[in-house]
Amino acid sequence: MILLNNIEAIGKGTNRLCFIHPQDENKCIKITYSNDFSESLKEIKYYKFLQKKNISWKFLVKYYGSVETSLGKGEIFDLVRDYN
Repeated sequence: MILLNNIEAIGKGTNRLCFIHPQDENKCIKITYSNDFSESLKEIKYYKFLQKKNISWKFLVKYYGSVETSLGKGEIFDLVRDYN
């Protein structure tokens, strides 16, 4: 289990919080904080579709799977940063 209780979120959307992965600063963890999991489910379904198509990930963030956190189930993605 990944502990996120003492980590500040780097972003907040309508349904999800986003945290820098505490064990890999090049990845983020998205946690659904509302009862609406549809956004995450659609995103995961689409990423799995893309993975089956064996596409180039050069211009897309990669999805790494689910993880249990202290704030509930999370989804791990590449973290996009600016050039700085």
